[in-house]
Amino acid sequence: SRRRMAWESSRVTAMSQMRGLRNFIYEIKKCKTPQEETARVDHELQKIRNAFENPKKLSGYDRKKYVNKLVMIYLLGHKIAAVGFSEALNLASSPKIAEKLTGYTYASIVMLNTADLSSSIIECIRNDIQSGKELIMSLAMNCLSTVAGRNLMTQLLSPIANFVLLSEISPLIKKKAFMCLLRFFRLAPEAFPHKLIGHELSVILESSSDLGLVTSLVNLLRSSAPESLPDYPNIVEAAASRLHKLATTTIDPCYVYHLVNAPWLTVSLLNLLQRLPMPEPGTLASVQASIRSLVERSTRPPPERVRDVPFRNKLSYYHCSYAILFQCAHLCAAYDNLSVSSREMQTLTAGALIKLLKNNGPTTKWGAVNALLALAQTRLGSEVLAPHQQQLIDCLAVETNAVVITELRGVLELLDDPALETPVTLTPARIQELAESRRAEIAPAQGEEAVEEGDHDYFAGEHPDAPASGSDED
Repeated sequence: SRRRMAWESSRVTAMSQMRGLRNFIYEIKKCKTPQEETARVDHELQKIRNAFENPKKLSGYDRKKYVNKLVMIYLLGHKIAAVGFSEALNLASSPKIAEKLTGYTYASIVMLNTADLSSSIIECIRNDIQSGKELIMSLAMNCLSTVAGRNLMTQLLSPIANFVLLSEISPLIKKKAFMCLLRFFRLAPEAFPHKLIGHELSVILESSSDLGLVTSLVNLLRSSAPESLPDYPNIVEAAASRLHKLATTTIDPCYVYHLVNAPWLTVSLLNLLQRLPMPEPGTLASVQASIRSLVERSTRPPPERVRDVPFRNKLSYYHCSYAILFQCAHLCAAYDNLSVSSREMQTLTAGALIKLLKNNGPTTKWGAVNALLALAQTRLGSEVLAPHQQQLIDCLAVETNAVVITELRGVLELLDDPALETPVTLTPARIQELAESRRAEIAPAQGEEAVEEGDHDYFAGEHPDAPASGSDED
């Protein structure tokens, strides 16, 4: 909401206006050696200890400043022992939102690796979650999703689960509830309330219009749903329906990132479907139609201009497209059968992945080859990748990155030897022989600069005007 955005903006402004904190960070940046930084930190810690000896003389502003300094020192890797714990607790218990935010920030970061939280902070979190005030509940649930242990889980699992079931609860609180439930599931999968909330989660996945809420939900479902499928009715159909909407329809512009529809949600949905059973024929056809649309979008170059303004974020556009393409390939590999439609999907994704093996950085190449390896391990893999075998050998002949070379060898070892009439898979020695033979045929390009990680990761031949720098142009 606008109110929440305005509040968050005001908090950033307030933090920047803490002169003592700003000066401390500036002085830390000026330190040229670790010893100089340690000396500056020790001096500041002593100053904070002295201030905390007379807590009654401290204002709320002073507490926030000193606790924020302690968080900064902790993030720099220095030990702060128990300094500031009681002051942070007082801030978390304060009725003022700004002070409560500082206290919960300390608890979420400094107390993250604490085995047992004190009863005071537990009571504070419980009271805030039950306060009924959205911003206060949000802060408490953020902290809970980070530091909760079994003790807190036992006490708060039921009220957090009820937030999912109540229709009057806002999407913001439900998102925080999903974060907490994911933490609880990882702590104790056997205690997770699948039967209580499974049906409601499936309904939200399919019908909610809030894509932010759905993104948070899918992260939870990726862990919880495969563990108790009967408690999530129609979960496969719901995920397929949501993916189809993202792939074929126009969505809220707030969730379009560099011309790509909700890339984080799309990747998460594709990953969720890999963890679920293969759908029925009707739903499978919908998933395959979505994959076809996503792959076609991923191989499509971005427009030169958007709303009469040059489009300069091509790198981000392609990174999002690559991530979606890789997950599409892994989903095709997960739906491993001998049907004609499966062969078409694997052929389509394999052709798109092969294009990434030229003129790209090692990270993109590794992602493409890793997806090709998943396809090669299917029953149709050898048949689908056979037309691209020479391109794989060419890539191996000129590749210098050890990780990419290992993945390429893994793919080729699953394919048949092209020199033999009978189907016999390539041996490592034979792969080495083919690569060396091809390397001798390929004349090294004179004066060509090596493509470094982050350089223009574009499809070969489609971007003659690709920028030389790998950074986004704003």
